[in-house]
Amino acid sequence: TMEYNVTTEKNGKIEISVTVTAEDIAHGKEHALAMFAPYIEVSGFRKGKAPLHAVEKNVKEEKLVEETISHVAQDAYRRAVSEKEISPITEPHVTIDELRDAEQGIPAEEFWPKLQKEGTSLTITTFTRPDITIKDWKKAVAQVEKPAVEEAAVIETATSIEDAKKKSEEKNAKDS
Repeated sequence: TMEYNVTTEKNGKIEISVTVTAEDIAHGKEHALAMFAPYIEVSGFRKGKAPLHAVEKNVKEEKLVEETISHVAQDAYRRAVSEKEISPITEPHVTIDELRDAEQGIPAEEFWPKLQKEGTSLTITTFTRPDITIKDWKKAVAQVEKPAVEEAAVIETATSIEDAKKKSEEKNAKDS
């Protein structure tokens, strides 16, 4: 049961702050390993049939962190969008708060055990259509000057080429 908080800005930016527990990480890890399982070969087992603990030993930590966080973030995002009735217009961007604050980054071998023990916090950013209010739009429209139409510029509709020639000749005769 992940906890999250939603912050909305006037420009339509939405930030979902998620507190991820060790249990959430364990759940995400299980899904991640299930995704890797069909592609990992473990001796003594047919491809895709190895138990998840054996699969885990054959997956790099950084890939496991990536897939686990991806699953956890998708869960949190779907829940927040549904419960808060958010209508995003952009794809979500996920940041692991701890990694954003670490200038040099943290090696996966170090980060993965900590993540599994303590959990972490994420910030998911997306955008919705901003609220736009147009004040006194009727007044603004009324102030726009209508273009003056000169009589000479008005061309009558012709029904045939002969008709058009005749009207053009009549107009030229009037103007001279």
